[in-house]
Amino acid sequence: MQQIVRNHLIRRIFSIYAVLMSLLLNSALAENTDSAVTQVTQSQNYVVTLTPVSTPVEVGEIHGWTLTLQNREGETVNGAVIKVRGGMPHHGHGFPTHPVVSGQLESGDYLLEGLKFSMKGAWVIELNISVDGTSDKVRFNLDI
Repeated sequence: MQQIVRNHLIRRIFSIYAVLMSLLLNSALAENTDSAVTQVTQSQNYVVTLTPVSTPVEVGEIHGWTLTLQNREGETVNGAVIKVRGGMPHHGHGFPTHPVVSGQLESGDYLLEGLKFSMKGAWVIELNISVDGTSDKVRFNLDI
């Protein structure tokens, strides 16, 4: 009988331990989500800053964002072709819309249009940037 009780207690302790470790791991992942608005591209060719056209960024609404693209020297990059991907990787789906970078503004910034977050949570915006035959990528992790 004591052996049965001991085995039951050991299973209970391991179950509690597993739950606590899961909570700690999820907390650590949430804290390490990089939600900065400015990022350096993967190959370090460019610095990209995303800024919402209007705030707050509301769930369920279509948003526009300005995208500032600079080279390593801090100069504005003109004539870039920028493709947009992303979604909620933890949920396994993309954006409910098809966001595009529609063009370059007089300020030198680019306009990202049609971005919609359908629910609160961790979202990813991935930009593939091509300028004069040089391609690079950047990823933004946002908590909406």
